[in-house]
Amino acid sequence: MIRAAVAAFMSVVTMSACASGSAGSNQALRLGGLIRVAVGSDERYSCLTGAARVGAFAAYGLDVRMVVTVAEPTFDSLQAGDADIAATDVSTAVYDAVQQPDLRLVAIYLTSNDFVKLYARSGAPVVLAQGTLGVVAGSSGEAAAAHLMSARPGLKLAATSADAMAEALGAGTLDYALVGGGGAPLTSAGARLAGLASDFGYDYEQGLVTDGAWLSGHESQVRRLTEALAVSCNKAAQARSTALDAAFTFGVRAPSGADMTNYAMELGRRTGRADAALVTVSNLVRQDLVSDTNTVNPGCDCQWLPSPSPIST
Repeated sequence: MIRAAVAAFMSVVTMSACASGSAGSNQALRLGGLIRVAVGSDERYSCLTGAARVGAFAAYGLDVRMVVTVAEPTFDSLQAGDADIAATDVSTAVYDAVQQPDLRLVAIYLTSNDFVKLYARSGAPVVLAQGTLGVVAGSSGEAAAAHLMSARPGLKLAATSADAMAEALGAGTLDYALVGGGGAPLTSAGARLAGLASDFGYDYEQGLVTDGAWLSGHESQVRRLTEALAVSCNKAAQARSTALDAAFTFGVRAPSGADMTNYAMELGRRTGRADAALVTVSNLVRQDLVSDTNTVNPGCDCQWLPSPSPIST
């Protein structure tokens, strides 16, 4: 699956480059030069790579290049100078913001109701009243644990590694585990799927993060980028039909007030400093950079992507 995704990514880069160079009017009205967006190689990033493939960024006067990473794209991609914007797990961005106060979350671009799953060891009670809950530190499972443990105060949190989690469930050291993605190693160890994180009030989110200093000179381009994604990703969401694809509901929006409350709760539980968490989240989140469809480029007939219309003059 990863090899297929990488191959699809290479196709995306090629097609994006062709779309960028095909319309003279697009070249003439290109805004602000190249924007590099760091993405991973799995299904979570299809919203962005798909937008590049159909020429959505070129239709908005943007020269965007996807930079694929082997690991989860985080603020490290920005610090290293490899990218201008990184697509990453929102909880990762919230945790990074403690150490990187110039980090900015500019959009949420993907949610999934069943990316994070809860597994129970053999013999563990179905009703989660108490027990030991395992998570991988800094993962999407840890963010989901903040919500689950708020509803189930009898649970005890235990940090573990991904490799040790299956063994701990099999040995009974852990009663439950929250993991993102596939859980084949856990089921092989005798654990069973007990529910989705959404059953406990947590929806997995991906987001776009960037450096505040870079953003200060590129707000217009970011608004156009979010609109291009809003058009192409919302359109893609309507076309998803298989059971696997239906797990991912692509879309782009600004972080809401409810989102910010959730982020502060996650960070406060992690750090033990609720007041400081509120300040960190308030500094991190930008709620004014997600454009509504066809507002920053009204001359673009973008409802008919893929076939980028000339840029409005």
